[in-house]
Amino acid sequence: MIYKIYHQKAKKYHNQLQKNKKKLIYYALSRFVSFILIFFISIKWWPIDQIVILILLALVVLFIFFIKNHLKLKNKNKLLQNLEKINLNEIETFRGNYSGFENGEEFDDTEHEYCHDLEFFEEKGVFQFLNRTVTYSGKNTLATWLKAPLKSKKEIEKNQGFINEISKHIDWRQQYMAIGYLIEKNKYRDTELMAWANEKNEFFHHKILQIARWLLPIITLGCITLFSINLIPLSGLLLNLAVNIIVLLIYQKKTREIHQKTSKQIKPLKNYRKLLEEIENASFKSQKGQEIQNLLKTETKKASEIIHQLSSIAEALDARSNFFVGTLFNAIFLWEIQHSCRLEKWHALYAQQIEKWISAIGTIDAFISLANFTFNNPDYVFPEIQNDCFFEAQQLGHPLIKKEQKICNDFTIKKEGNIFIITGGNLAGKSTFLRTLGVNTVFAMIGVPVCASGFKFKPVDVFTSMKINDSLHDNESYFFAEIKRLRSLIDKASEKNRSYLVLLDEILTGTNTEDKEQASAKFIERLIQMNITTIIATHDLSLTKLENNYPEKIQNKSFEVSLNKGKMSFDYKLKDGIAQNMNALQLLKDLKLI
Repeated sequence: MIYKIYHQKAKKYHNQLQKNKKKLIYYALSRFVSFILIFFISIKWWPIDQIVILILLALVVLFIFFIKNHLKLKNKNKLLQNLEKINLNEIETFRGNYSGFENGEEFDDTEHEYCHDLEFFEEKGVFQFLNRTVTYSGKNTLATWLKAPLKSKKEIEKNQGFINEISKHIDWRQQYMAIGYLIEKNKYRDTELMAWANEKNEFFHHKILQIARWLLPIITLGCITLFSINLIPLSGLLLNLAVNIIVLLIYQKKTREIHQKTSKQIKPLKNYRKLLEEIENASFKSQKGQEIQNLLKTETKKASEIIHQLSSIAEALDARSNFFVGTLFNAIFLWEIQHSCRLEKWHALYAQQIEKWISAIGTIDAFISLANFTFNNPDYVFPEIQNDCFFEAQQLGHPLIKKEQKICNDFTIKKEGNIFIITGGNLAGKSTFLRTLGVNTVFAMIGVPVCASGFKFKPVDVFTSMKINDSLHDNESYFFAEIKRLRSLIDKASEKNRSYLVLLDEILTGTNTEDKEQASAKFIERLIQMNITTIIATHDLSLTKLENNYPEKIQNKSFEVSLNKGKMSFDYKLKDGIAQNMNALQLLKDLKLI
């Protein structure tokens, strides 16, 4: 069903593009013909009489009309191309191809509590799976949410409401994305904008200049009037104009500096204005949506209107390159100074709002990614946040595994501090299950639906130790890297008022078997003392004996491997108890290593 929607939209935009291409040819030919006619008539009927002048004026109007419509249609086609691309990319995702989206590798952090272990920022990882952002601010916002999800029930539910709302408005989402694709994604542009916004411009605030920029034009107009009625000589008028020109020359360096700095920021702001208009004109019903819209309002104007005002001032200042404005208007009205002062006034009034505008654009951009995920997975559920229920999920699966290959499991953690020891053979599904728990828990805390038929949870901090690497650069062994990771867990969990869900995969594997068994058992006892909720995947069957010592705290679970006439099979279903079959020997035989 969802696939068909994208297919129909891609086809619709493709057909519109084809029609517009024919129109573009028509406008190009019409423009050319009208130009030839203007040229031919001008030569053929020279000298020109009144009728010919009227004909030429009509042809000039037509020529301008064809030019404007040609440009308008070209811009519309760029938007249509982006809309077609958006839908074609979504079609590819249903085939398992996410290469059209950035993977966010620059956000990966091996020291992070969970994102590296849960494969958030790898190629074909979680971020790439979710990411539909079209601005750097949006990309950064989405990565931040994944690395530091919400803990407040109220804020999570506000996110859920907004995501659910905009997931139903596919045309609005895709329009926003299509406009965003017209803007070059550059992380330095936002930094430059905010640096410019924070500059202090006080040069034109001097009282003498403020008086002079109004007084001198009034005197000049007075002199022109007096000269026109022969009350002052030409020399008096020229003297007055000379004073104005001297003032312009004194402040010329400063006006050019302001103009150059502002001109660099106009283009990105004008591009952002289009996205701001999309946000401002949307009819959001949810609380979160209305909060974002309120960020874009001042007492009297919307953000898009304020940016339009800046563009108008900058365009007026640009006009000084015109001979008429650059000479006559400058000499009479001090044109450059007037509009440079207007730019400074705009900067003083509104520049501090730019960071807020960029943040709102990025926030909406990130929410659109999450809404797109929600739309693509209508069978997923929004989690229920219940502080009296630590974790309860029915038919829980990993969102990145294809539906036809996905095996789902029920899983419940009744009390905080419970520990689950999961055993099973190689490839049986232990590590995937840990990642399934981690990814869905993070999803739940940013407000998106999870891959389950039912999901209740308490917001927690997630911590993992699954993909430990040694380091030649730091002269660090695998075992020492493991110890450092577990030390980090204990330190963080020791902080007050922090509930943890800890996912550990084969702890303390960097030492000998006997030492590993004893050390692992002692570490688990430490986790029990600290009341840290933990799921441990292991091949070490000795750890399963701890259930006898701590029956209220520890529970054994397993993923079983079936061996039938030398052939292995996996059902990937989580079971109670201890795994009965291990398969390392059989794997070596299958690979003909023994």
